[in-house]
Amino acid sequence: TTSLLTGSVVVASIGWTPDGKMITFRQSTDATKGMQVFAINPDGTATRQLTDLDRTVRSYQFIDDKTLAITATEPASVDKTKLLGQGFDMIIFEEELQHIDLWRYNIENQQMVQLTQQVSVFDFT
Repeated sequence: TTSLLTGSVVVASIGWTPDGKMITFRQSTDATKGMQVFAINPDGTATRQLTDLDRTVRSYQFIDDKTLAITATEPASVDKTKLLGQGFDMIIFEEELQHIDLWRYNIENQQMVQLTQQVSVFDFT
């Protein structure tokens, strides 16, 4: 067996690129803002970060070779970020809902188009 990723690594949502040549997965690193989508050759070479968002990618699915449909959690509000910076860490149940938005993401130019607003998309079917 060959280890594709080494060190303390957590990956999720393992899949394949549409052409079947690369393994895809979600991973969070020190350099990313939450979970992002990566691809790697089956022999462990040529790891490539496919998404670089300011939010966590919750799920993804290829539309074609160059486009992903992704769900991503809305970033925290400015007010909440300010309060957290001041030490307020109370969780207020269901008052601070962050929707999970659906986006179309172009891998080549990193252009995002938001497809939903003020609703949550939990998975693809």
